[in-house]
Amino acid sequence: MAEYGGTLLVITKADEPFRGQFVGADIAGLQYARAWFQSAFKYSGQEALKMAAGGIYTINYGCRAGAATITVRAWAPQYGKLGIRVVDPDTKDTVGEAVTTTTQAWELLTVSFTAQQKVYLVMLFHGGVSTLVGTPQYGYFDDLV
Repeated sequence: MAEYGGTLLVITKADEPFRGQFVGADIAGLQYARAWFQSAFKYSGQEALKMAAGGIYTINYGCRAGAATITVRAWAPQYGKLGIRVVDPDTKDTVGEAVTTTTQAWELLTVSFTAQQKVYLVMLFHGGVSTLVGTPQYGYFDDLV
């Protein structure tokens, strides 16, 4: 399994009750829950992923061989960039990446690459600051396709 930042931590909907608490007791050096599903702010559908600064959410994404395109809607806070990175789990190489260019608006991020038939790691990340003048800088992801 590929690693990112030393530890691969996948926060799932089941972790929602632990928002703001330490989760993953089986992982050395407990990780702070920095991403969770919520329905208060979204692009469409029922829920979107809300992410605090420094958060990473990893998804196993199966691809068929040939041209592949993965898109996600992202809403970056005033002080921060959100992004999507696709990683080959075998070589750990980044095969594509896109980051937001605007803030406080929904933006479509697109990664296109030539895929092999396998499961890739899709990493959604928040590279911004956690607070500014006491205001949390949350980012949102929705409609991953």
